[in-house]
Amino acid sequence: MFRFGWRAKREAIEDQVSAKVARIVEDQFGTIRDEIGNIGDVLALKRKKGELEEQIETLKLEHANFKEDQARQVRETEHKIGLVKRQHEQEVEFAKREVALEVKEKTLDADRKRFEEQMKFEREQLEGQIGHLRDIIDPLLRALPSAEIIASIGGSQKPKDD
Repeated sequence: MFRFGWRAKREAIEDQVSAKVARIVEDQFGTIRDEIGNIGDVLALKRKKGELEEQIETLKLEHANFKEDQARQVRETEHKIGLVKRQHEQEVEFAKREVALEVKEKTLDADRKRFEEQMKFEREQLEGQIGHLRDIIDPLLRALPSAEIIASIGGSQKPKDD
């Protein structure tokens, strides 16, 4: 019996040790499974990190392209503004020249009208003066003997040739 008791205790101890070993092994397997899961998570995170780094590079390139496009659009807009400004300045200059030309034309027309009126006045004055001179000269010419009369009075004298 002594032996039987010992064997039972031994079997009981072996059962307890087996159960504890099984529990420890199960705990270790669980820990290992967790570690393997963590390693999988780390690998997934590394893949995700690589994908995110690629996205960052893509976004940097897109950002650089966007900035370049914006700068180009700003330059084009400034160029167009410069062209519009230049066109406006030319239109203003053209309008000034046109106004100056219109003023000169009006001045020229006024000068021409004054000249024509002056010429008309001078012509009327001259015609009046000529009329007065005729009124004075006609009676004088009638009172003076005519050259034909003098020639016939003088007789047959021939005119002298120089």
